[in-house]
Amino acid sequence: MAAPRTTDHTAAALIGLLGPLHRTLRKRAREDWPLEPLATAQVELLRTVRRLPGVSVGEAAAELRIAPNTASTLANQLVAAGLEIGRASCRER
Repeated sequence: MAAPRTTDHTAAALIGLLGPLHRTLRKRAREDWPLEPLATAQVELLRTVRRLPGVSVGEAAAELRIAPNTASTLANQLVAAGLEIGRASCRER
């Protein structure tokens, strides 16, 4: 019985560290970024486009669980900032 309790405790401790670790890593990455910091939503769109090459705006929106017009706005902001976000379809409305 001791093994499951130890495993549960370890898992709970690790889960408790994931949020602070993610925020620290994101903050550190932004410190090294030569441009203006990106909003979290913009970063998430970039990650989605990288993970799903050729994804459309609608598909990215569904993947991120955001409205298609929000995904389109984010894509346009990234393009305006000079960032390549993938094929043209991801920039289309």
